[in-house]
Amino acid sequence: MSATPPTQHRLAIIYQSTNTLNPRSTNPRTHSKKQINQIAKAIQRFGFTNPILIDTATVSLRAMAGWRPPKALAWIRFLRCASLQ
Repeated sequence: MSATPPTQHRLAIIYQSTNTLNPRSTNPRTHSKKQINQIAKAIQRFGFTNPILIDTATVSLRAMAGWRPPKALAWIRFLRCASLQ
């Protein structure tokens, strides 16, 4: 039995402005404003280190909870993003 290797993507770590990130239109998950604010408070308390997974058009490939809370915090202007190319 031979297995087909997974598709290989190039990965680049970049810093992206919170104003240029966009939600994925087909994302089934949504979060209320209250949930976004709760996540933002947790980021203020514990920090934010996970990169946001984006495609080449700066569309977030993960849930909006990954990038909207940092955007809600005015002092976070750039996020570490893992860009799949």
